[in-house]
Amino acid sequence: MILQKKTASTLMLLSLAFTFASCEMMDNAKTAAENSGKAAKNSGIAAKAAGDSREEIANSRLMARSGAASASRREALEGIIAMDSMSMKITEASKYVKAFEFQLWTGQRYDTQAYKERMYEDAMSELFRSVEELYGKQIAGAELSPFKALNGAKNKNMNVYALAVSMHGVHQVQTVATTNNSNSSEESIYDIIKNSLKSIKDIETGVKEFSTLKEHEVVVYNYKEEALALIQARYNMLLTMNLAKVSELKKSAVSGLSLLYFRKTFESKITNLNLGEQKEANKYLDAAVKVKTFMSEIGEVMITNDKVAKLYSKMRIANEDSTMIYDVTTMEQRERNANLEEHKSLLDKLGL
Repeated sequence: MILQKKTASTLMLLSLAFTFASCEMMDNAKTAAENSGKAAKNSGIAAKAAGDSREEIANSRLMARSGAASASRREALEGIIAMDSMSMKITEASKYVKAFEFQLWTGQRYDTQAYKERMYEDAMSELFRSVEELYGKQIAGAELSPFKALNGAKNKNMNVYALAVSMHGVHQVQTVATTNNSNSSEESIYDIIKNSLKSIKDIETGVKEFSTLKEHEVVVYNYKEEALALIQARYNMLLTMNLAKVSELKKSAVSGLSLLYFRKTFESKITNLNLGEQKEANKYLDAAVKVKTFMSEIGEVMITNDKVAKLYSKMRIANEDSTMIYDVTTMEQRERNANLEEHKSLLDKLGL
């Protein structure tokens, strides 16, 4: 009997020990689970904080980029107005067009296509207001003269022409960002204007409805005459820049007047230029041809400045009927022949 009581007591003690151990294990497991939950919660909070931090950084970068780009444009615009020489005005104008924020688009994070479109809209709105600031009034219908820009006089014509011939500039950041992005391509201020004018033509000819225009295209639509005047200015300035290369036009005001009013004809200096200068002259003519072709595509008449047209009608090229003016014994001479042939071909396309 005593043995049975001892056995029962032992079993009870063992049972209690097991119960206490089980309870302790359960408490430990519960504590571990709670700790795990807290860790997961803390991890989530940390991840959210990190995400919020990244969001703030991304937003801060966009705000900083926008502010810096705006400041750069203002500085360049003021530079266009302040500079005396045409070459320096063109340098500042190139900085200006490359400082629009869309030129710095990366395609990453917040730099979506939708955001890029908003930047296009802002760029077009600012551009046409800036043209008015450069000239003092709207340029549509104004009598712009490229000769006033070349003779060194400090006038507002120079500002407009400098901007007009620089519109094609593309910032290197945009080139890099769009190289491996199949959903986007690099575009200059000039590209945006041209593409908008194409869309506007579709609206005017009934091919598309007005509601299909993008926001930046609506801006160009509202400034259509200004846009066309800017393209006309680009065309005439490119022709004048070629004349400055191949004639004595830039030498002095007297030389320019002599070519215009006292000389029946004059000989182009294209054959006397070095290879680099020849290629540069051809670059101006090629760009002018492309402007004329585009204007024809959208049904607009290209108007050549009367003085520019008069000078081209007087200009003659040595051995005009031959494309083999140089001996072909050296690579340089062969290149010169090719440049001359291209020069004549471009002049034929312009029909001046």
